[in-house]
Amino acid sequence: MIPQGYGFEVSLKTLNLVAVPILTSGSNYKKWRREIELLLTLNEYEIALDNPQPEALTDKITKAEKTEFERWTRTNKVTYYVVC
Repeated sequence: MIPQGYGFEVSLKTLNLVAVPILTSGSNYKKWRREIELLLTLNEYEIALDNPQPEALTDKITKAEKTEFERWTRTNKVTYYVVC
């Protein structure tokens, strides 16, 4: 069991990254892409792929806009590291 509240909150879905095949010279691209998209969707990281980057933060944004910007930025970063 993973302790809660110590920065170890990892979803069991996240651990499925090991099941994604390694992309080898494009011959398994369709399977790799399907598995990557499924992994990102299950972990709710697909918003960085499906939505454009929100506008830059200003001092006049709402709390909801700030939250959305931070969520998109975080998911974009995770998506980048998963794909690259």
